[in-house]
Amino acid sequence: SATSKSVLHNYHIDEYADPSPACVTSSPGCHNTHLSVEQVGQLSTVRYEIPAESGTYFLHASYYQDQNDYELEYETDDLENGIREFEQFLIARNINRRETVQKIARALKYPNK
Repeated sequence: SATSKSVLHNYHIDEYADPSPACVTSSPGCHNTHLSVEQVGQLSTVRYEIPAESGTYFLHASYYQDQNDYELEYETDDLENGIREFEQFLIARNINRRETVQKIARALKYPNK
């Protein structure tokens, strides 16, 4: 079952220091950083949690721009049995194991529409 849904917005932030010497970062009410914010993408993820013998599988279904992105993770406290169980799961379903970059990095590769 789906345990959570999160919507993340990624923003590009440019900052520069206030040139005024009277403004010190530790001073109450001092805003010595000015921000210029621009939204550069949007990512929504539905996370499915599936209990297993030695841990928990997490299937992330992510949506950004016009892409559907799926990621399978396995979390366990028993590394040795967890690796064995996860590898057997992948082999039984003919799923190739591969390293990936974070989903936010994958989402930012696509132009925002």
